Amino acid sequence: SDLRDSQKAAGVSRQTSEVLLELNYRAQLTPWLFIQPDIQVIIRPAGRSEIDDALVIGMGIGLSL
Repeated sequence: SDLRDSQKAAGVSRQTSEVLLELNYRAQLTPWLFIQPDIQVIIRPAGRSEIDDALVIGMGIGLSL
């Protein structure tokens, strides 16, 4: 509440909640190799509505020895 009160006193928009949605899947290609795609959607980054929502796409590759 102190943060929101100081933001209100400064005349800046107040922070609310940030939402993160994530979808990932691990696909075992061979007994020793996998890939793991990852998609994230960030709604209201940093709790601020004036910042555009973000889409993050990533990929991981791993080896099992």
